[in-house]
Amino acid sequence: MIKINKSIKNIIIFLSLMQILYVFTLLKIPLLESATLSSQIQSKSIQLQELNYILDNNKNILNHISVISQELITYRNMLPNDTGLIIQTTNIINQLNDYDIQNINPLNSNSLNDNIILREYEIKFTGNELTGIDIVKTLREIYPLTNISYISWDLNNETKMIIKVYTNDSNIS
Repeated sequence: MIKINKSIKNIIIFLSLMQILYVFTLLKIPLLESATLSSQIQSKSIQLQELNYILDNNKNILNHISVISQELITYRNMLPNDTGLIIQTTNIINQLNDYDIQNINPLNSNSLNDNIILREYEIKFTGNELTGIDIVKTLREIYPLTNISYISWDLNNETKMIIKVYTNDSNIS
């Protein structure tokens, strides 16, 4: 009987060990799958957050483009209609009668997007940079968005500046 009890005891221990091994094996697979799924869910969640961030940025960019487009239309509407290079140069000369202008040369003319024309002029005059700023202020009375792109002066009170003059393309239908 003792032998049977030992044999049964050994069988019970063996079966218990097999059950434990079986349980760990069976539990290990779902645990690994659960960990893998959890990792994938976190990864997808991060990707979703990134996509939402990109979407929000795209919406902000589109809104910003819309605002800029509206501002451009506003600025374009502030511009006088283009009258051509010769008439514009004559208008500039006439507007600057109160200054000691030595020379006015048109440098180039560009048609920008949204029917805006940009012309650059080189103006040589007697005076300093403050006189140049006054000249631009005077020109803004007829060409509101005129600005200085370059200015230089020497000790002899001779100044040269390049200005940009913007007009609205009058050929808009």
